[in-house]
Amino acid sequence: PGLDNAQNIMDSIKDVDYVTGAFFATEFKLFKSIGGFDTGYRPAYFEELDYCLKIRRSGWRAVVTPKSIARHFEGASVGKFSRNFYRYYHKNRVRCAIINLGFLNFLKKFFPSELSWLRNKVTGDQIFPIFYAYFINFIFLPYNLVIKLKNHLILNKLELK
Repeated sequence: PGLDNAQNIMDSIKDVDYVTGAFFATEFKLFKSIGGFDTGYRPAYFEELDYCLKIRRSGWRAVVTPKSIARHFEGASVGKFSRNFYRYYHKNRVRCAIINLGFLNFLKKFFPSELSWLRNKVTGDQIFPIFYAYFINFIFLPYNLVIKLKNHLILNKLELK
């Protein structure tokens, strides 16, 4: 039964863009080789997307199996839909775009989408957190660009091996 179950799990594995950090497994060697989680995303949100984007750029896959189940209480540490939730979420969302999108994609895709969202969908309780996110990311733009360069160098080094 053990081998049959392992084959069933392997048959159900699906490639995905990213895996939530709530239930996440990765080889430690891979984790270390690409720099692990970027601590700039602390305390929460988007560190797993950033990590999955790095592993995919280095030739690895992000996969899930529906046979693995976990319960995650999103926002439990900061209070879902609280000011802190929105502040961390938006700060790290914008940071992730800065670090992982190319300059042209940032200008052509992220920026117009962001403006559209601000005009049409942002709720009143997100106004202060979103402008806080823009301000913090503007202040830390040089640092985030250094992280972007560091990631690029790490991933290029991995591709050369």
